[in-house]
This record gives sequence, C-alpha cells and structure tokens, in this order.
Amino acid sequence: DLWAKMLYNCPLNALGAVLQVPYGHLGESENSRAIMNQIVEEVFQVMQCLGYESHWQSTEEYLKYFYAKLLPSTYEHKSSMLQDIRAGRNTEIEALNGVIVREGRKLGMDVSCNETVRNQILFLNNRNSLHGRGEVIKVNNPLPSDKDPIKDRAEKGRWIIRTYAQLETTLRVPRDPRVPHILN
Repeated sequence: DLWAKMLYNCPLNALGAVLQVPYGHLGESENSRAIMNQIVEEVFQVMQCLGYESHWQSTEEYLKYFYAKLLPSTYEHKSSMLQDIRAGRNTEIEALNGVIVREGRKLGMDVSCNETVRNQILFLNNRNSLHGRGEVIKVNNPLPSDKDPIKDRAEKGRWIIRTYAQLETTLRVPRDPRVPHILN
C-alpha cells in the first residue's frame, strides 16, 4: 500500500542520499536511528490525521518490523535519490518527504525532521543544477602561437566559447567525493 511505501522510503531514501551510505549503515548508528525514528513518527502521525491506515497500528509496531525485517533485507541497497543526485537528475523528494511536510503543515503538525531532510535534498539538487551534471573538465587551448597576435586573440576567444559550449554538453564527469573540487 502507498503508506507502507511512504513509511519505508521517507526515512531511508532521503537520509541514505544525504549521508551517502547504503540503507543498512543507517540502522547501525544511534544518531541515524534517532532521525529515522522521528521521520517515521511524523509520517505515521500525518497518515493517521489524514484518515489513512496501514498494516501497523502504531509507530512502535512499524519500527520493530522495520528494523527486524525490512532494513536487513536491503542492507546494501543504495538510495535512488543518491543515484539521481549523482547523475544530476531531480529526485522524488517532493513525492515522499515533501508530501509529509506539505500535509503536516496544513494540519498544524511538527514535521521538522521530514522538512530538514527534504531541504537537504533540495540543496543537493540545486547545487547540482548550478554546476550541471558533475564537474567540468578543464582543457588547455591547443591553438598554435605562430599566428598574428590580434587574429590569434580573436580566434582564441571563439575557440574558448566554442569549447565551453562543447564542455557544457559533452565533457562532464561524475563527482568523486574523495577529490576536492574547485567549482563547489
């Protein structure tokens, strides 16, 4: 059912993308568990206030099942949001945590944990859109220097513009988090 998917994806998908770890790693830390528990609590409250039900009668019942059955079966799974962010695509954050934020606000509820991870994902999406998909590779101008200096500057300028346009469409590489980036 839809709410079972929300209960599963809201804590794992966004947090896995923000922290850049597989799902199982999120369950190993008290800190990430506390965040996931709060996200699930907010989802459960919004679901119930909207008049919906799920397979579980309480947050506690769901979390018990979540940590015992669901999380171990997807231990090495990587967040689709993380994959989207790395590929420069928009994520489904608004269809997941964003729904909880919008509906929770309408109901006057505290949905601050869902709002925080939503805002972090939107930041990562916006950062990618500012820099495009990945990082631009810098190349040197291979024009020969035996030309007339004025003509050479004009040709060099056109080459740089043309090359920049080509870079914008063809020479993109995925970001490697281990390498410092000048374009951040």
